[in-house]
Amino acid sequence: IQARVQDEVRGRVVGVYSMFLVGSGPLGSLVTAALAGAGGAPLPLAVAGVTCTVAAVATAPWFIKRLSLDISARPAAAVRQAS
Repeated sequence: IQARVQDEVRGRVVGVYSMFLVGSGPLGSLVTAALAGAGGAPLPLAVAGVTCTVAAVATAPWFIKRLSLDISARPAAAVRQAS
């Protein structure tokens, strides 16, 4: 995130990012406690597992698209010069 924003607003952007990152923990605990109160300990674990699975499946195409593996063959001389 820091590398993608302008210098003038970098502090604000990182501050908002940190606020959401730190603030999401207590909110998650609140939801988890409510689920545990309603259905016992297995319910929040099941909900967390399903949520993680859905997030992984939903974002997998984006990650696969961003992978750029350069596996083209190069002559040995070019490899020696590059390193």
